[in-house]
Amino acid sequence: MSVGSEARAAGDADRDRVEVAGSRGLAPPGDRAAPASSAPSREDLVAALATVAALLPFLGKAFHVDDPLFLWLARRVSTHPLDPFGFDVNWYGANAPMWRITQNPPLGGFMIAAAAAVVGWSERALHGVFLLPAAVAIAATARLARRCGAPGLLAALAALLTPVFLVSATTLMCDVPMLALWLTATLAWMRGIDRDSGAWLAAAAGLATAAVLTKYFAVTLVPLLAAWACLRARRLDPRVAWLLLPLAALGCWDRWTAAVYGRPLLLGAVDYAGGAPSPFGARGSIGVGIAFAGGCLASWIGLLPLACSRRALAGWGALAAVVFVAVASAGQVGEYRFPAAGLSRWAFVAEASAFLVGGLLLVGLGLDELSRRRDADSILLVAWMLGTLVFAAVVNWTANGRSVLPLVPPAAILLARRVAERGRAGTGSVADAAASARLATALGAAAALSLAVAAADQRVAEAGRAGARAALARADGHDLWFQGHWGLQWYLEEGGARAIDFDRSPIRPGDRIAIPSYNTNVRPLPEDLVRQVEVVPIAPSAILTTMHEAVGAGFYAAIATGPLPFGFGEVPPDEIRVVEAVRP
Repeated sequence: MSVGSEARAAGDADRDRVEVAGSRGLAPPGDRAAPASSAPSREDLVAALATVAALLPFLGKAFHVDDPLFLWLARRVSTHPLDPFGFDVNWYGANAPMWRITQNPPLGGFMIAAAAAVVGWSERALHGVFLLPAAVAIAATARLARRCGAPGLLAALAALLTPVFLVSATTLMCDVPMLALWLTATLAWMRGIDRDSGAWLAAAAGLATAAVLTKYFAVTLVPLLAAWACLRARRLDPRVAWLLLPLAALGCWDRWTAAVYGRPLLLGAVDYAGGAPSPFGARGSIGVGIAFAGGCLASWIGLLPLACSRRALAGWGALAAVVFVAVASAGQVGEYRFPAAGLSRWAFVAEASAFLVGGLLLVGLGLDELSRRRDADSILLVAWMLGTLVFAAVVNWTANGRSVLPLVPPAAILLARRVAERGRAGTGSVADAAASARLATALGAAAALSLAVAAADQRVAEAGRAGARAALARADGHDLWFQGHWGLQWYLEEGGARAIDFDRSPIRPGDRIAIPSYNTNVRPLPEDLVRQVEVVPIAPSAILTTMHEAVGAGFYAAIATGPLPFGFGEVPPDEIRVVEAVRP
């Protein structure tokens, strides 16, 4: 089925809901979705297969950024399942309890441990297992879109072909599994309410509980689903009591961790989310969060002409010009100063302007949706999207792609519905040959950009693995220490090296130290204490990356390297420096 013909067929019998109940007001109390099979449709299968096809090139990606935290947790729970955080790690330059370092509940580690027990601990094996939650998330987006009166396959492809989804789905972190559980819980809840089925409501509550125990942010699903049910019923629906289950589970988890570790870990995560100072200031962090959201979904720019009128496009274009001039004149975003000159400077200005307008477009999309529809489904999608944006831009400790990811499905559904509506309102239909060609071209461009960003992130990950191999090869029988963390730490420790504890490590003359040119928590060493052995190149220069201050890219933490999720420009090559201690 082509995307174009699928858009025209958005109202066929395969979708879970025949029509959104009117373009104004709430659905009447007696409105119920049409009965539909719970078996996957052809569109769902196509969406899942497209997900697998897009992610297959990244199966061999090196473990990256926070992946080691989840891998260490998985190893721990495989032997001590009742004490998942009872070990120490060196993640910030000193040994500390794992329960103090991690800010996520343990279910992600249990998932990896279960997978590794079957397929092993290799990159290809574990990334292969993680294809499943990614495929479920995209297929569930298609099903939810059809229920909300949007073309399912178009919504699924719009969600899949975003930089934030493809990059997130090539890690072993908890974000995509949480999103898959979130979406399936939402679908089960809707089916349970529609059919007044206790079994489906119980399934929804169980899936929501699993989502919350995978990542704490999923607790926001509880008020969203409760509000949706009450809006459908136009009263307080007693069936929302089912949603007390994830809250109860979270409360039990918090009390248990307080008893075992002396600290309620949910409270610690809340403090961490809101407690880190932002180098951009309050206003800067909001702007950075909006720009982050726009950049994470930058691949949608080709779809905008299909979703907006010419007048609206002209208005947004004028705003983009104004923003470009303002950004270029500013010279910095918060405390991040633009690159001094050349390609990197103007690429940053153009990207920052485009991404900021893209984030504002998301806000405009939500507000416009509410001005045209106020049914329960639309309110759910808009609250889900804008609530996530507020968290990512204002509440969280820093803007990052992982915080933006949950808004992708509702935004994709709203965008797909708008494309379909614009197609029906024109002289032709979205399914005619010309419109299908435009749609295919836009999706092709989205795929090209998103895959390029995912490949750039893979390059950063590979630099960590290559650096570890180079350093281990140059140990020459000496004890090997290292600075830096992320995936580099995983591979060096697997080879027998030890992370420097800046307070306690007993480094002796003759010991060797590996120091990456680009990583986190790296401190300069006094030159009179070490002699250089070799500087090894591990990754060539590039023009696109997800993490480097040279181009303002900070996909995993804007607070660390820059206010954009990815950046074009002159990215320096990566090296690893091996030195030898000459004095203790």
